Amino acid sequence: AAAVAVWRELAAKGEPYSLNQLGWLHYWGEGEKVGVPKDARRAFEYCRQSADLGHWAGQLNVAEAYAHGVGVPVNYYLAAKYYGILENRRYKNAARMKERILGYVKD
Repeated sequence: AAAVAVWRELAAKGEPYSLNQLGWLHYWGEGEKVGVPKDARRAFEYCRQSADLGHWAGQLNVAEAYAHGVGVPVNYYLAAKYYGILENRRYKNAARMKERILGYVKD
């Protein structure tokens, strides 16, 4: 509970790690006992904010959300975009993940 309070405070100030952590809790519903209900849309929004601030885990979570339609409609182009960002950061397996997603894209 104490960690969630700190993450909320820091997330309100735009701290990327805390935004991603709150997104993770909303995604899995592991924070329901401390007031963080399972909510895929909220999870995506927190992770997107984290990603847009450059946090690698937020970028990965957003890519996965777009790839699988978690909290947002499936969008392979945006999934590939975020995997591409991770690829440029030399994130392990990002290139493979991006190519897999692009295999689903139809002209």
